[in-house]
Amino acid sequence: MSNENAGTSAVIGEPRSVSVETLRLDPHNARLPLSFRGSSQQELAEVLEMGFEAYAIAQSVADNGFFASEPLLAIASDDEHDTWIIVEGNRRLTALLGLTFQEIRARFAEPDRWDRLAARSKFTLTSLVPIVIYPNRESTHLQVARAHVLGKLPWS
Repeated sequence: MSNENAGTSAVIGEPRSVSVETLRLDPHNARLPLSFRGSSQQELAEVLEMGFEAYAIAQSVADNGFFASEPLLAIASDDEHDTWIIVEGNRRLTALLGLTFQEIRARFAEPDRWDRLAARSKFTLTSLVPIVIYPNRESTHLQVARAHVLGKLPWS
C-alpha cells in the first residue's frame, strides 16, 4: 500500500510549556457577550469568573495541578512578543489568573475566597502550563469544535 504523504506530518499544533504570565484571555471568545469582545484582560477575567464557574476550576487546579493531557490551545499574540492568546481554555486560564495575579482576583466577586485559594496553591506567575500553539485562529477550529460540539460521551 503506497502512502503519498510518507514523511509529512499530519499533526497540527506545536506542544509547549509556557509560564502563566505569557498567557492572555481571548478577547474574541465565543462565550463572551458581544459587548465585552475586545475588553481588557481584567474585564475578560471578571466576566469569565462571574458567569462560567472559574472558581470551581481554580479549586481543582489548586488541589490537583494542571493536567498535561488537557493543554490550552493558543495562537501567537500580534501585540506582544512571546505571548499567547488562548483560543480554547479561557475558563481554565481565568482560574490560573485568579490564582496567580492578585490584582485580577481583587476585582472578582468574592476576592477573599480567591485569596485563600491562591495562598494554598502552588501556582505562580512563572509556573509552566501545557499549551498547543497553532499558526492562526482558523487552524484551531476543528479542535475547538471537537471539544464543544462533539464533547465526550457520558459514562453509564
